[in-house]
Amino acid sequence: MRIKFLLISNGSLGLRANLRLAAIANSVPGPGRTRSNWAKFSVILLSCAIGQGAPGAGAAGVHRKTSGTITTFNVPGAGFTVPIAVNQSGTIAGAYSDSSYTQHGFLLSPQGTFTTFDAPNGVNGTRPTGLDQAGTVVGTYLDANDMSHGFSRTADGVFTELTGPGGVNLPPSWIGPTGGMAGTYQDIGGLNHGFRLSRNGGLVVFEAPGAGSVAGQGTRGLSINRIGELAGIYTDPGGQDHPYLRSKTGAITTIVPPGGFVPDLGYEYAPYRLAPPVSINAGGDVAGAFFLPAQNYYGGIVNGFIRSANGTFTTFGIDNNGPCCIFNYVTAINASDSVIGYEDDYYNSNHGYLRTADGTITLFDAPGAGTQYFQGTFPTAINSAGLIVGTYEDSGYGFHGFIRQP
Repeated sequence: MRIKFLLISNGSLGLRANLRLAAIANSVPGPGRTRSNWAKFSVILLSCAIGQGAPGAGAAGVHRKTSGTITTFNVPGAGFTVPIAVNQSGTIAGAYSDSSYTQHGFLLSPQGTFTTFDAPNGVNGTRPTGLDQAGTVVGTYLDANDMSHGFSRTADGVFTELTGPGGVNLPPSWIGPTGGMAGTYQDIGGLNHGFRLSRNGGLVVFEAPGAGSVAGQGTRGLSINRIGELAGIYTDPGGQDHPYLRSKTGAITTIVPPGGFVPDLGYEYAPYRLAPPVSINAGGDVAGAFFLPAQNYYGGIVNGFIRSANGTFTTFGIDNNGPCCIFNYVTAINASDSVIGYEDDYYNSNHGYLRTADGTITLFDAPGAGTQYFQGTFPTAINSAGLIVGTYEDSGYGFHGFIRQP
């Protein structure tokens, strides 16, 4: 197995982010791209080195290395197991690889029963990206020509290919609790367009004001809640990414964290990602990570933010116990404003965290998680009951699932 390191820099602020692609097995690529352009079944793990003494509201009250009640699991016979989503009933959806490194979808019931599946015509891979309360899974599959397609799968196993006018492919990034989907499609020129797709098939394509109009720019829909509010990222003509909130009536508001901005961490270029870079909950609160310029070696620090539905911000960082360089990446927020993510410590080992609404941050490691470079614990989803699921990377760079009880 290979591990690839890519260095992204922002010349104006000196941001240096390690975009880590752990090559695993045949991945489903992003919209309009083929597998030939990608490493096999890569998992994107984003980390950013930050300077010593990083400030962050909410750092007081951090509990170091608390494991909690964590159960680990693997899909039977799988090479790698990567949970992606969990619904309010505790059903988990994710992806696994077989002995030939092809990717497949799985569901794990609260009773411990596995269901594995492949999208029709998904001969080169099936990748779930979301799960709703009714048990509908959405995701992307790779056909015999290595082209990607969006799909949904109902709880009773009925698949629907997701297409728009003219047969345009609609790969969903997420599905809300009531079945509304958010996603991005890429036109023939490589420009990204956001979309919202309702359970009954109603499609709305939209562009964020200020989005660029050339290949690689545009608007991406990433997360959606039960009433149809949507969060995502748009890239402006200068190549800078900006988070946004789209109301259920279509009004789009750019989210500007206090004193900082959301760096281009390269998630759009990875064929597999653990979670959207911004997440929205049932109350319309949006969580993500942002770069805050500061006088240090890297030109700043990376903290988490929560933007409430009324427009107020809460920012937070994780206390710095090492001599340098802790980064906390946000992966999800639930209805109670509990936020999950992971920190990349000074030694490039990763630890999961839970930040509750009162500001308390609890760090945890899955049993068996590795402690070397790029290994560790990566939470991906949390439901309203506080059940957390995710993946951990062991000392041999293998990926496994875990469940953390509230």
